[in-house]
Amino acid sequence: IGCMPFMEINKGKYKGDKGEGFWINTIMGHACRFDISDPESVVESWLLTNKLGLDGDYVAAGLSWVFELYGKGIITKKDTDGLELDWGNSETLIKMIKKLAYREGIGDLLADGMVEAAKKIGCNSEYYLIQVKGQPSIEPFRIPKGWALAVCTSPVAGRHLRGATMGSNQYGPRPRPGDFNVTDYRNQAKGVVWQGKTKELEDNLGICNYVGTCSGANFLTITNFAEL
Repeated sequence: IGCMPFMEINKGKYKGDKGEGFWINTIMGHACRFDISDPESVVESWLLTNKLGLDGDYVAAGLSWVFELYGKGIITKKDTDGLELDWGNSETLIKMIKKLAYREGIGDLLADGMVEAAKKIGCNSEYYLIQVKGQPSIEPFRIPKGWALAVCTSPVAGRHLRGATMGSNQYGPRPRPGDFNVTDYRNQAKGVVWQGKTKELEDNLGICNYVGTCSGANFLTITNFAEL
């Protein structure tokens, strides 16, 4: 069981552009983080990262940090090759993605990684960078405790698909009702270890994690995995 959404833009200036992949991260990263409400532009920026071989989450986390620095006056138009990095400016975001991919202008600085870029920019710019093990992250850390623990300990730095607990999967495939509380610090490590192991099984079997244990749906459990 696998899944892959396919997107095609059917109106506007990006009409005809299409490609695979569109997740909640697309909205969190390419819409919310830049205050962009135009659906076509959000899809276009996401598709562009895929076409250029970039990590969409990394781009969203890293470039939104650059936009923040611009808003705070830490960098200016002199640093951005004349671009105005204002929130809601989808055209500028797309231009910045291309600069990052082709190492053009400010993109040459950013292409070495945002942590390295912060060292060169200085001016306390690293204070505004949300990163885990050197990797910019768009993940929520404050409320879901198991999610935060998984993101911080993930072998894929700053990402949630290697142990983040969602729904009632905390105690395995058949939890007791009421056992799970995302805001509780207790027993979160148990859930993270469990989810990290079952996610590896799902990946190796080619199973969509949304029908497995990750989402808490539990349509498939480790018993089913053994049969497969």
